Amino acid sequence: MRVKITAPFDYVTTRAKNGLTLASVAYTPTKAPVTVPQAHGEAGVAAGKMVEVKEVAKRADADK
Repeated sequence: MRVKITAPFDYVTTRAKNGLTLASVAYTPTKAPVTVPQAHGEAGVAAGKMVEVKEVAKRADADK
């Protein structure tokens, strides 16, 4: 999923049975769109911290 991150966002990937966080991913604001996993992007958009971008990702070596 392509998104533009507008505000800091922490996505908690796993929680232990006692409720403590085992793993999380911290996203910082970006000027350019980035590709993130679908679940992370959907959670960020729902929280108002990310905006979905409909453009297709370009490969770095595509213009060579």
